[in-house]
Amino acid sequence: MRLFTRSLAAAILTAGCCLSISTVNVLAQAPSPGPSTSAPDLSDQKLSAMPAALERVASLQKDYRQRIAEAEAPAEKERIVAEANNELTKAVTGSLG
Repeated sequence: MRLFTRSLAAAILTAGCCLSISTVNVLAQAPSPGPSTSAPDLSDQKLSAMPAALERVASLQKDYRQRIAEAEAPAEKERIVAEANNELTKAVTGSLG
């Protein structure tokens, strides 16, 4: 019985050591989280267009929220939401593109 207990303990210790070594190896190989080395290229023109795009987006959101609130039929609300999404996309990509 003692032999079985010792063998079992040795097997558990061996498995534990192997698993901990595998974990250490995986952690050592994982890239460390940090700032990305490839930052997006933002030109001065794109940066200066940003405030106008944000104003346009805020204005569109206000207008479309009002239109959605006034709409009664669910289908009409869905149509307005789709239209709003298209206009918001145009406002951002058109100003910054």
